[in-house]
Order: sequence, then C-alpha cells, then structure tokens
Amino acid sequence: MADQILKSIGYQMNRGTFSYPHKRDKSRLSLLPSKTHISYKEKERNLLVYEEELMDHYSMNRSDLHKHLIRNAYTMLKMPQVGF
Repeated sequence: MADQILKSIGYQMNRGTFSYPHKRDKSRLSLLPSKTHISYKEKERNLLVYEEELMDHYSMNRSDLHKHLIRNAYTMLKMPQVGF
C-alpha cells in the first residue's frame, strides 16, 4: 500500500532508498552499490579462467577489467554501423 502511494506522488524505491525521478543523472552515483556479486554455474567455471587470462593480458585487476569490458561493449553498442 505504501509503495502505491509513493509511486503515485512520483517517488520510486531503489535498493531501500528514495530517488526522485528527475534526479537520476548525477545523484544516481550515490545509490550504486560498492560491491556486486556475480554468480557462476558449474559449467561456467571456464569463465573464471578466461577472466584470469584477460586480467593478465590487460594488466588489470578484476574490477578494472570488468569496467573496461563494459565500457568497450557499450561503445560498440552505441557506435553507428556504417556501410551495411
């Protein structure tokens, strides 16, 4: 019931904190968790090996590697495709 009332007046719940809909750009950084858990299934064990090899190749720690890969993937996603 309380959630419905808050939504009707423009508030949204986000990980236990209130966030204003029009203030999501810079204030959102304070709402991000400092740690995120990634689960792997048994058959995905090889991903951890790949991760170690990539960390060695790029000379990055796990956190920096994930940020680097996400930035690259996002750039490729938003890049216009020319010549197709």
